[in-house]
Order: sequence, then structure tokens, then C-alpha cells
Amino acid sequence: MGRRAGTGSTPPLTGELLRHLTTVDYARRLALAGFDPSTGRGIAIARYEPVDDWTAEVAIAVDPAWRRVGPATAMIELLAEAALKHGYDAFAVTYLADNRPVAALVTGSDGSGHQQIRQGLAEVAISLDRTLAGEAERWQA
Repeated sequence: MGRRAGTGSTPPLTGELLRHLTTVDYARRLALAGFDPSTGRGIAIARYEPVDDWTAEVAIAVDPAWRRVGPATAMIELLAEAALKHGYDAFAVTYLADNRPVAALVTGSDGSGHQQIRQGLAEVAISLDRTLAGEAERWQA
């Protein structure tokens, strides 16, 4: 796929890209979907996939009506728990530098996030630890 999130226009949806986005192995590549409990409607998707043997790039999209109420935080924590179990020790994240909620989520998650900003895009590497993943337990019922 080679194109980092936020660094260019969206590629056309081809059969190959659709297969790539919808095929996960639940270890090296994982995707989670969040649903409104009252309607069953999809509200969020979060995923990770390898950058290298120890780092996974993570991406999250949340319906605007559900932002700032917790699904992104819960999904990051669940992804971190799964990533640690499957040998990853860091997440790589790229986002618009002026997106303060995302910046707060990724740079404050474990205190180790270091933001690098270029051309309006921020990149951060987050070291995963058991503390971040342990928070996922409170989201599992």
C-alpha cells in the first residue's frame, strides 16, 4: 500500500485495495469495528498493520456524532492489547497536526509519544506497554 494516511489523495478503490482492507489475520493485521448498541449502526473502525516486525501503523475513524465520548480511546487500548500479544512494541500514527483530540490521545497515552510535525502532518511513535493495554480490560464486558 505504501501511501501513509493523510499524505495524499485517497487512492481509487480497486479490487486489490478492497481485498487488502478487508482481509485481516487477527495477529499481524487486525481491524475492530464499533457499533451503536441501540441501533446496531457502525460508528467506528480501528486497525493496525505492520510497518516492521515490532511496529504497527494504527488508524481510527469515528463517526462525528460519537467523537469525544470514548470509542477511539477504547479501540486504541484494545488494539494495543492485541498488538502486544502478537509481538509489536510500538504504534506509528500519522494525523493532521492541528487535530488536538488525536494529539492528546496519542502523545499522552503512555507519556512516551514524541510528535514530529512536517507540512501540517504530525507523526508519532507510541511505545506500547502493559499499562496501556491493561486499560482495555475496562472496555471488555
